[in-house]
Amino acid sequence: MTELLDLIKDPDLKDLMGKAKSETSFDDIIKGLNDLNPWNAPDEKETNRKDFVENLEKYFSKKEWEKEGALEEELKKLPGIANEDKGVFIPLLAYNILENIYSVLPHDKINTEDTFKKKVLIALMICLPFMDYQQAFDGNLCDPRVIILGINPRFKADTFYDYEQKEEKKFMVDHMKEVYKTPIRDGNCSMMYKMNKNGEKIKPTDLHIAEDDYYYGKNGHFYPNVSDDLKEEHRSHCLGKEGKNPLAFLELFPYASKGVNTWWNTEDLIHACKLLQYDGAVYNDIKAWATDNIDDISNISWVIKNKIGLKSNELLYSQQWILCLLYCILIKNSKSIEHDKWFVISTRSAGDLLKRLEAFINTAIKIENNPNEKKSKFCFLTTNSSRSRYLTPTNLAVVENGVKGIKINEPNAERFWNTSDTSASQNATGSTKDQENETLNNQSFRHLWGIKKKVKDK
Repeated sequence: MTELLDLIKDPDLKDLMGKAKSETSFDDIIKGLNDLNPWNAPDEKETNRKDFVENLEKYFSKKEWEKEGALEEELKKLPGIANEDKGVFIPLLAYNILENIYSVLPHDKINTEDTFKKKVLIALMICLPFMDYQQAFDGNLCDPRVIILGINPRFKADTFYDYEQKEEKKFMVDHMKEVYKTPIRDGNCSMMYKMNKNGEKIKPTDLHIAEDDYYYGKNGHFYPNVSDDLKEEHRSHCLGKEGKNPLAFLELFPYASKGVNTWWNTEDLIHACKLLQYDGAVYNDIKAWATDNIDDISNISWVIKNKIGLKSNELLYSQQWILCLLYCILIKNSKSIEHDKWFVISTRSAGDLLKRLEAFINTAIKIENNPNEKKSKFCFLTTNSSRSRYLTPTNLAVVENGVKGIKINEPNAERFWNTSDTSASQNATGSTKDQENETLNNQSFRHLWGIKKKVKDK
């Protein structure tokens, strides 16, 4: 299988990677990445959701869906797909819609009112994620201590649109336009804006975190089996106003879905039915039908799954840009003296993907030339369980030669604990007297996220 590095074919991106290798000023490289980012196109006319739904209904009612290329023309109006990706991705998305329709309605040749509504619903359900901005990246994209790769959580369907009032949430849309215009700013780039219960915009730097936040919430992916005190310390460390956010989140497939197999869930179904304005009886019937056929209706086609899993030998431009950004961050971190230890974590743990990512990382930081020096500073980790993406010491393992090795919370995880900070090594083995009451899991947690243990006053 072709190496990921060789799949970055855009000449401008390749030029930036060459500059990163030749130690060109990273300020110039960051400016170049900002200028070339896939979402930096001039503002286009906003796509009205009501108009889009009406166009889908016209398309299916006239049987134009049987005409080659007609559906693709409608899909080109989706604002959530980067212009540079549309030439490759739109035909795949159109194929996905028609494949799912044929799968769930194989014998319904006559376009009855019932089958017509179901076809429109299937198409709308697959299009729904692309009506909004996607969370392709987040956090510190300049010099992070921890780089998290994978399929990051999709924004909720009502993040940018109020389905009750049938209007955009303008402050969120405007904020995301600004974020995507210049994604790489400085080491203190805050995480996404969030809303409080009154629908008012707040900054996460105020440390008001939603209870159900995917990473930082009460049961977020950072915090199983972690004390409340340590949760607050970690939130403050990552999101506080002082210091630098140590985390970068990079979406290797920048059109996040519900998972690797499905586009949506029942919450999206409710929003789609509201857009279609079905009355109570029709709403209940079609919701029951869609729920019974949820796997077939929401299935992601195999050609797109290959892009999600980086199994394809052709990358979307947005994927090339994300990998180029990762490549430049890796090189910068490998030359930095600021981090005594830094990490890359893959939330996907499939063996073939780990091998491709590890080869990409090793090439970027030239680990094969001086493995001992590089490995003393850098560590590649993945989730230990394929069913769980919790980013905690009990569920993270070191990757060696594309294979998951020892968990990082075990005392003999020598590679993980081999740092220039001797106190960290002592804490990891539990040998320091002052640390004897703290679990090894918490010690590993502190070390991974760079949180220093507070020393009590004597």
